[in-house]
Amino acid sequence: MKAIILTIILSMTIFQMASGFGPGGARKAGKVKADPTKLHQGKVIQTMNSGGYTYVQVKGKKDTHWAATKKIKIAVGDQVEFIRGTPMKDFKSKTLKRTFKTIYFTKFMRIQGDRRKRASEIKLGSFQKAQYLVGEIFAQKDKLKGKTIKVRGKVVKFNPGIMKKNWIHIQDGSGTKKSFDLTVTTNSTAKVGDQVLITAKVTTNKDFGSGYFYPLILEDAKVEVE
Repeated sequence: MKAIILTIILSMTIFQMASGFGPGGARKAGKVKADPTKLHQGKVIQTMNSGGYTYVQVKGKKDTHWAATKKIKIAVGDQVEFIRGTPMKDFKSKTLKRTFKTIYFTKFMRIQGDRRKRASEIKLGSFQKAQYLVGEIFAQKDKLKGKTIKVRGKVVKFNPGIMKKNWIHIQDGSGTKKSFDLTVTTNSTAKVGDQVLITAKVTTNKDFGSGYFYPLILEDAKVEVE
């Protein structure tokens, strides 16, 4: 009987650890109160979403680890950092139908050197202006809220299949350091480097939850690769 009770308690503990951690904070800066020796940095070499969580395999200078957090936007090749948190041995994911020899469940994970935080490398005037420039949309976002507009630019990032949408970042050389990269959600596809014409609805202060908050975003976009 004691063995059965112990097994039940252990199973409940593992379930809480596996499913009860807080939202991840990709691209979300914040103070981290933790032992810095547990902070792992490296390059994402594998990633997948399943059951509301994002799993990433991160290759560091000395070792490689698997980590999981609440569903976030992340891609192979991204440089990330995360607090290792609680390690779990031989963790079986029912949704992925695979077993991880060791995986860390973490409340903190973010992308380092996010392209959106750097100045645009695209020169203004590289594209023929559509209805608006990226910088103009940011400057007039309150006025444009709810309207369908057109904008042309270059795809600098493409993340497919997140929250049942494809996520595109475009730039056209306009805007400031805080307003040069425009996020777009769509069912269409494109690849990094494509010149695209976007037709989409302007949405402001969009909160998707789990750390996804956007002061400005274009939604349900029609994407034409030119």
